[in-house]
Amino acid sequence: MKLSLVHILKENVGGNSFKKKLKAYFHYLTLLGDEPKELLDYIENSGWNSLNQSDFKSSYDKLISGLKLVGLDPGYVGYVNRLKEMKKLYSLLINYEHNGGKNTDFKRIGEIELIPAKVWRVELDYSEPVIEYGSFFGEIFNRSKEKAEQLMLNYPYDFMSDRETYDHDYPEREKFAEELTNISSEDIILEPSLFT
Repeated sequence: MKLSLVHILKENVGGNSFKKKLKAYFHYLTLLGDEPKELLDYIENSGWNSLNQSDFKSSYDKLISGLKLVGLDPGYVGYVNRLKEMKKLYSLLINYEHNGGKNTDFKRIGEIELIPAKVWRVELDYSEPVIEYGSFFGEIFNRSKEKAEQLMLNYPYDFMSDRETYDHDYPEREKFAEELTNISSEDIILEPSLFT
């Protein structure tokens, strides 16, 4: 199947036209069935940051590989650039769905219409419980060792001369939202510069 897929995609691309490459890529996506739509739904509802730990990691990898097949540079693929990759991928998936998705014959369709994809930048102030693990170092002036131990156990902050934190844990995944302090949007325009 790989040879025939590469042949089909090269046949579709023909020249260097950006829209021809997009049509070839969209054709490639049709061969993946429901995966592109399911990945789009996952990104919009579950977040892009948890993609590596999800069942959609293999779908993501297929979509990135498809970019290379049609001559679109996915850029450096890795966690550091995941947000940049997601802007490209999200914009491609939005436009794929906008142009009919898996039910469209992209080899025969005329022009494709490109629309901006929207990303929202949201700032949220929050508080969350954190458990810190560390050591208190105390100086307790007392005649009794037992009393010094009891004081340190009951009132460590009163006798602390130094402290060291060596680990922390977030016992609950939930954050306690305080307030949204800023929200803005950016239109991601599907154009050649997105791939350079």
